[in-house]
Amino acid sequence: MKKLISFLIVFVVVFSCFTVTAFADSTPYDSKHSDVVFAYQPVITFSEDYQTLYMDGEPFSRFNASIISADIYRTVLIEDERNPQLFNSAYVDLTDKQKESISEITIQTNEAINMFSVSLSYSDGSMLRIYFLKDTYREDYENVINGNADAYCIDFQYPDGNIVLAEKSSLFGESTTVQGGEIYDYYYVNATNKDLSIQKPAGAVFFLDGEPYYLDYAEAIFDGGHAFFYSDEVDDNQWYTVHKITDENLVASIYEAQEKFYNDDFGIFFDNEVGAVISKIFLVLVFGLIPFAILIFSLVKCIRGKGAYKKIFGFISILCAIEVVVFTILTVLLWPSINAKTNFGSDAITGESDTSETIVLMQSPFTDIDLD
Repeated sequence: MKKLISFLIVFVVVFSCFTVTAFADSTPYDSKHSDVVFAYQPVITFSEDYQTLYMDGEPFSRFNASIISADIYRTVLIEDERNPQLFNSAYVDLTDKQKESISEITIQTNEAINMFSVSLSYSDGSMLRIYFLKDTYREDYENVINGNADAYCIDFQYPDGNIVLAEKSSLFGESTTVQGGEIYDYYYVNATNKDLSIQKPAGAVFFLDGEPYYLDYAEAIFDGGHAFFYSDEVDDNQWYTVHKITDENLVASIYEAQEKFYNDDFGIFFDNEVGAVISKIFLVLVFGLIPFAILIFSLVKCIRGKGAYKKIFGFISILCAIEVVVFTILTVLLWPSINAKTNFGSDAITGESDTSETIVLMQSPFTDIDLD
């Protein structure tokens, strides 16, 4: 018994050595490291009123980044001196007036380097964050936020770059109504421009009886994009207008992307049917087979044991026997409902997709949009 206790203590101590500590980083960026690849050192300047940013003379104007999916997280390394031979950094050329009031500048950009997030720290302790969009992308931005996007991107999240592009018209197939509780196993849909650098949450593709449907945020009167899946205002009993996707090419691409999703690492666990089978196996193993094995082992030890050991293993046997009996009774009573088709509800899957360094497009279901 002492050996068993010693083994358990050693196991717990050794296992604790592999724990990972989580903590909040007080520094939001590393000022000595650049996440942006520049082939040269660009010069960044600002207008006196900070309405316009210029990168080597190319204008970027202020815009509202809160209404789009703007992945502006790449830190730009700022050099104190101008050196054209350097790369992966930028030189910020402030006017004398700007230097008097600004104590620190942090600049971040997106992968396409057509957006900037600029944080200004003033000498009086105040701060200001401004978002700038390249002027040549202003028309794309207006089209995306006003419902005239070049394409709609269905993001399957895994593996990286597993997306399907569609025309807006191909998503709006046969109209029908479903209850909110029937909308699960869904994938986000973003309105996007041609190079996918400007995107706005537009809706979601979900499956009903194995067939793809599209729910449009604007049509469902849900503002703020993903609010449909995160907001408490969602009612599982409320009826929503959705559209069955009937375009054959688009349907085929969606099924292909879904198959890639399920075949990628843990993506299979998001399959409701597979998840249900795994859950049943886990329940039977943890609450059935393992306690039963412990019961048999304890009974043998109890029969062969003497004194205190006999009492200890006898007590363990009784506990395991009670657990096995209770589990068996509950399984018999609840098995019909457990075996029924599971509806995980609209809150089953949450979260944003990870941004991929390289976007790999699947076969596009439309031909009149050139994304090159």
